[in-house]
Amino acid sequence: MALTIHLLPMDGQPPAFQVTAPLLQVSPGGRTSLGLRLVVRDAETDPEELSFDLRKPPKHGVLLRLMDGFQEPMATGDTFTYDDIKKNALQYIHDGSSVWEDSMEISVTDGLTVTTSEVRVEVSLSEGQGPRLAAGSSLSITVASQSTAMITRSHLAYEDDSSPDSEIWIQLSSLPMYGALLRTSGSEVEELSEVSNFTMEDINNKNIRYSAIFETDGHVVTDSFHFSVSDMDHNRLDNQIFTVTITPAKSPPPVIAFADLITVDEGGRAPLSFHHFFATDDHENLQGDAIIKLSALPTYGCIENRGTGDRFGPGATSDLEASFPIQDVLENYIYYFQSVHESIEPTHDIFSFYVSDGASRSEIHSVNITIERKNDEPPRMTLRPLGVRLSSGVVISNSSLSLQDLDTPDNELIFVLTKKPDHGHLLRRLIASEPLENGTVLAHGSSFTYQDVLAGLIGYMPSNSGIAVDEFRFSLTDGLHVDTGRMEVYIELPTSDTPRLAVNRGLQLSAGSVVRITEQHLKVTDTDSDDRQVMYIMKEDPGAGRLQKVKHDSLEQVSVKGPIRSFTQADINQGQPVLSAYPGFPELHPQ
Repeated sequence: MALTIHLLPMDGQPPAFQVTAPLLQVSPGGRTSLGLRLVVRDAETDPEELSFDLRKPPKHGVLLRLMDGFQEPMATGDTFTYDDIKKNALQYIHDGSSVWEDSMEISVTDGLTVTTSEVRVEVSLSEGQGPRLAAGSSLSITVASQSTAMITRSHLAYEDDSSPDSEIWIQLSSLPMYGALLRTSGSEVEELSEVSNFTMEDINNKNIRYSAIFETDGHVVTDSFHFSVSDMDHNRLDNQIFTVTITPAKSPPPVIAFADLITVDEGGRAPLSFHHFFATDDHENLQGDAIIKLSALPTYGCIENRGTGDRFGPGATSDLEASFPIQDVLENYIYYFQSVHESIEPTHDIFSFYVSDGASRSEIHSVNITIERKNDEPPRMTLRPLGVRLSSGVVISNSSLSLQDLDTPDNELIFVLTKKPDHGHLLRRLIASEPLENGTVLAHGSSFTYQDVLAGLIGYMPSNSGIAVDEFRFSLTDGLHVDTGRMEVYIELPTSDTPRLAVNRGLQLSAGSVVRITEQHLKVTDTDSDDRQVMYIMKEDPGAGRLQKVKHDSLEQVSVKGPIRSFTQADINQGQPVLSAYPGFPELHPQ
């Protein structure tokens, strides 16, 4: 992915810089080249005079700069040049954490004008996203002048989850200037053209070589070629750059290969033996003053020299150069110590090195490290009260019961019920679409997993006890650590009860008589309403009399037709409703 920088003239004013930042794409723990592309539209601007500045380094990875054989991590304020861009000397390496994105800020200036741009990094957490640069592949090679070097996986390698190596294609888009790319097939040798392509299987079979036809005259020369990578699903990775360093024709130290994998337990140590650095057992050909220099330190561990006590890597306090003599390797003093594993669970690490005899040096090689996880992180639990309506149950989700455990799968995080709820039941159903009430009641000592919670299989069903607060308790284990928890349950009780008829004794009165209606005759109670809120509404008038209400020392008609259509329990308590029987009618027995 390319960062395009436009330098635009403005009527003799300093050139304006328009920075188009790339979206870098990496897998967790992967790396990608920061292949910057510079477009100059002002003929007076010399790209070699531009200065690039890392204003804000990435948070979840590191930007490395290849310089004099070393891969040095860049920090805030570090600068690089256009020559570094041409050499493809900048690479971003992700730290392996489970984040979706990262970013960094880079500025460019000609001494007068400064423009800053954000370079975004997208971390692909899902599989099958197309070709990606393999760990340990440097996208570079060192070749002696007028000689040929084989390009191996340590130099150029891409991986793809959906395509075999035979279907991962390298398509050339530009050729090297000072050498030639060759493909061998038996005794035949083919020079690749700008429209040629080859596969990762060609790299595996050692069929691709670079031939340095240029005479350096004692100077180091940088060459490069551009290419894209595609797979069988037509996923494509563009703007890839491979850098070739052509050195004067001198015999480098006899480093011809490296071991590409070391396995170490999380928090453990693994020895780095002679065969991890050399593919030959011919110790006598190694010069006694040759040393191994670390060009890129590991991220999640240290390189230890038990002979001197030096450590090189995270947290190391030694100010010495990260190097050690070959003799220390032969005497088994050199170890990799996996020291960084608290609150993170790295699965791999890598460091790079080269060998120098003082006069010349080998090309850079990398050692990949696989870290075997162990269960050393306890689960972290977050509990929030569970709310439920009395008339229905509720499914327990991770919004109420949340766990985080970096080194234990969800189906191995086990809850054991140590106290059942007192006013309801915990239930487990077989599938999420099954009604909760059809689930199996969990008894004391029953267990379920965090995966059951995430799948929506565990729920709480209240009883009809009218109690508003409940709880249940449990223990949690990941197989090693044990924790306990208490889940509070708040039951939403009905906010209104139906009025209850407490007294209805009826009345008996003679024709022409008048009787006041009191609470001795008629009384309604309601638990959440006072007597002024309990209202009697007329639905049918008396047939042999009339109902009136005392109001301001006078009587007003209470009737379906009005003017008063209702009265309250408080009116009855005060004896305000008055029932009058018409003269000449039989006795009135209202109910």
